[in-house]
Amino acid sequence: MFLNNKYIVAPALAAALFGSPPAPATAQDARDAAIESYLAERGMDGPLAAHLRDRLSRTPASDRRPIAERLAVVYGAIIEHARDDESRRRAERHARDLLAALPDGASASLRLELDRARYTTAERDLERHRLLILDAEAHAAAVATMRELAPVFDSIARAAHERVLAIQRQEESGRPFDAATLARALREARRERSLGFYLAGWANTYLAEFTGERGRAAEALVQFGWLLGAPWNTPASLDTLPRGSIALEHVWRAAVGVGVAHAALGDFTSAHAWLDAAESAEGAPAALIAQAAPRRVTVLARSGRWDRVADVFARSRADDDDADRDATLARLVAALALGESSEDTDGARAEVARRAVAELVALGEIAHVVDLASRFGSASLAQRGFIGSYVRGLIAYEDARAAHRASGSDVSAPTGDARLAGGYSRAAAALEASLREPDAADHAGPRATAATLAGTAHYLASGVDARAAREAVRLLRDASNMHRDPSVAADSLWLALRSAERLDADASSSRTEELAREFLERFPDDRRAGVLRVRLAADGALDPRDALAVLLDTPSDSPAYETARRQAARMQYDIYRAAAADRRQWEALRYADLAEPLLALDRSRAAAGDAAASRLAVVRARRLLDALLSAPNPDAARAAAALASLDAVTALALTEPAPAGETLFRRVQVALASGDVRDAEALRSELISLASSDPEAARFAPFADRAMFDAAVRVWRDRGATGLRDDALASAARDVLARGAETLEHLGGSASTDPRALPVQAAIASAAAELWQATRDEDALELAYQRLRLVLRARPTDRDALRRLADVAEARGDVETSLSCWRTLSAGHAAGSAEWFEARVRLIELLETKDPDRAAETLRQHATLRPDLGPEPWRSRLIESAARLGVSLNIAGGAR
Repeated sequence: MFLNNKYIVAPALAAALFGSPPAPATAQDARDAAIESYLAERGMDGPLAAHLRDRLSRTPASDRRPIAERLAVVYGAIIEHARDDESRRRAERHARDLLAALPDGASASLRLELDRARYTTAERDLERHRLLILDAEAHAAAVATMRELAPVFDSIARAAHERVLAIQRQEESGRPFDAATLARALREARRERSLGFYLAGWANTYLAEFTGERGRAAEALVQFGWLLGAPWNTPASLDTLPRGSIALEHVWRAAVGVGVAHAALGDFTSAHAWLDAAESAEGAPAALIAQAAPRRVTVLARSGRWDRVADVFARSRADDDDADRDATLARLVAALALGESSEDTDGARAEVARRAVAELVALGEIAHVVDLASRFGSASLAQRGFIGSYVRGLIAYEDARAAHRASGSDVSAPTGDARLAGGYSRAAAALEASLREPDAADHAGPRATAATLAGTAHYLASGVDARAAREAVRLLRDASNMHRDPSVAADSLWLALRSAERLDADASSSRTEELAREFLERFPDDRRAGVLRVRLAADGALDPRDALAVLLDTPSDSPAYETARRQAARMQYDIYRAAAADRRQWEALRYADLAEPLLALDRSRAAAGDAAASRLAVVRARRLLDALLSAPNPDAARAAAALASLDAVTALALTEPAPAGETLFRRVQVALASGDVRDAEALRSELISLASSDPEAARFAPFADRAMFDAAVRVWRDRGATGLRDDALASAARDVLARGAETLEHLGGSASTDPRALPVQAAIASAAAELWQATRDEDALELAYQRLRLVLRARPTDRDALRRLADVAEARGDVETSLSCWRTLSAGHAAGSAEWFEARVRLIELLETKDPDRAAETLRQHATLRPDLGPEPWRSRLIESAARLGVSLNIAGGAR
């Protein structure tokens, strides 16, 4: 169950400055700095941490601290944003190793940076526990983390305070000192003091809240006091609160923390006073002020003020636009109200619970409602009117789905089990009852969902009761017209069509055909529309290619000609997308031939102000670009024309433009297909920059990197085909290595053996081998060696990789590996083939350097097997080996 964190108060943690690495002193420093900058700019935290660990291990102890500080920042980010427990534990383990490797004096700020990330994870878990979406084991682990960290943060803060005092005394002593160095030390100590007390205060506040240890709250008041203007070692006081600085985020959050700590002590008057001060802080951003609401309702619930909880909840809803409302506050209020066990004499708590559940329903958060019902029982969620009926229907529907899943049968098809069908029928009846409630029209979104789920339940029950299919058609068709989201509306109508098919013995009957035509009219670009076009084109009896031929045979003077061409283009695009590799280019060009005239027509109509034509033009241009640029031999000229049409239609601003990331990716492809690598690189950089803030654009970044890599490989191979081993070839090979590294980042990293990564690894290995041959670059040789071994681990019989590794291993001095490769190749090739002779000769020549006696024996065996020794040039090379080894050859009779 996913929750937006908008309302969860996460204390502001001082951002560590991750600046540029220091100016390089050596060529190796320059390479390290370049790699570090590259990885940091792209947010590649894992590879960046590995690079900094390696760099730290190569750096003298006296120079390690700046690198360690940057590595601590990276570890903190990884721990804080880890997607799973294993990733977080691995980063924490590395962080502990880093701390252990540094002197105590150098590790305070690093520990603060690393432990704050652990704190953030524990805080997030405790807030999830407050929402009742965290299991007991994870909650206990979060509490244990807070218990461990609270004294650590306090100790760091107090030690930093002593350093501040010592530095100030040194400044006042009159003795000579380095002002800049002392100022830096003072800034760092003050930062550690403030951040340490801030985190210690919040850690103790959470412990007081979740364990009932009131002494923790008292400690927190003193720790927050330092940030809020109180004298040293005294609790925070509103009298000393610096009003002018409370708008600062960390001061504002500290003030909220004081309010929560007072609530943990049972002093609700002081708690509300501090929350009032935070909410009324002049100059504080509205987004920050809004985060006081969950703290406020938690304090109010703790003090039993459910009437005030209702007021805060209602005000928060009124302050948010519909688009900004999320489920978190509603879930929190529901969890607090339903989880409270005290007597509800005036019904205020039940009313709060009702409003919170109603909000979850209005937001479409079905999973939350069902989860709460499973925790507290459906009776605790009882509501009046539509909401009550809807919730009961939801629970019945989820129960029916759970039983269906447990049966092991196909949960997407109607069940033939009478017991399961009965469960669906009961759910449908409960959901239909909600639609008949007088206030149903007041809940447009949930009402549409109720109709959809009721129709779906009837459909799934129709395997036992055929009459249920008729109700399914009615409800699902109505639901399709209610839904505002076109994709959901299409799904509902599609299921209505499937239900109609169960009613109609003949799939081409009027009921099914009517729904099919309605679907095509309303959702012509839906992925399922192609199936219906084929059915309507050939009465459901033709396969897609035959149906396409029927559409293309429509005469040009027929009124249906344009419609037929448009349907044919859509079908041809589907055929292209499903085509095998050897037909992909042909089907792409066939689609382009159909689509280009239609794009020109839609562009012309769009220029005259036709918004519908504008939408069609955008879709068609995107599909054209896909077809023309994804084929093995992209057509740059036709793709550039399609891109120009897309730009022209977009400029009219009559419809939503194509996604910016997709368009940039197509521009990269067009530039590469035109041979303009520099322009492609600039466009790729623009796409990477956009991807950092646009998740949709981020989907296309890996494709752009792969396109750049493929282009680099083509340039390198074309240069190598000239036979020249010059600077241009070396430069092309280096480009392959760089582009390959970028591509592998999207495929599992530099050591990936994902099947999609193996061709990339093989190309990197080949380019690295050629780079070594051209420049004698030992790093390139090592890279080729490692990548070829990686490829062979995944594909041990890859002859090309074996052949290359044999050469690379020999050049590297790994004779055993080279011998193993030649033996495998000798055994794998047909005896007497050119490849077999090469493997035998190379094996004997290599054995000369390793084991001359074995080489001589192998040569004699070969001469006995092939008295003529074989064709040139292998015959002459074997004769030369025989001379070196002292083996007498009788060309006619073998060897002696």
